[in-house]
Amino acid sequence: MIKKVAVNWEQERIYKNDNNEGLLYGIYYYDIPDEYLDTDDAYGSDIIQVEWYKTEEERDLLMKKI
Repeated sequence: MIKKVAVNWEQERIYKNDNNEGLLYGIYYYDIPDEYLDTDDAYGSDIIQVEWYKTEEERDLLMKKI
């Protein structure tokens, strides 16, 4: 099952001088086995895709879509 998680570049970035071209609001897509949903194991799963957006509103709108 694919699970979407909202993230913020300021919390995720590895290099402090990397500004991600101003795209601060992201979505991580995890491929999570059904039995891991709503458990601590869920976020140990692989991130299969990441998308970044300029505004929180744009990101949140896409979070609501299936």
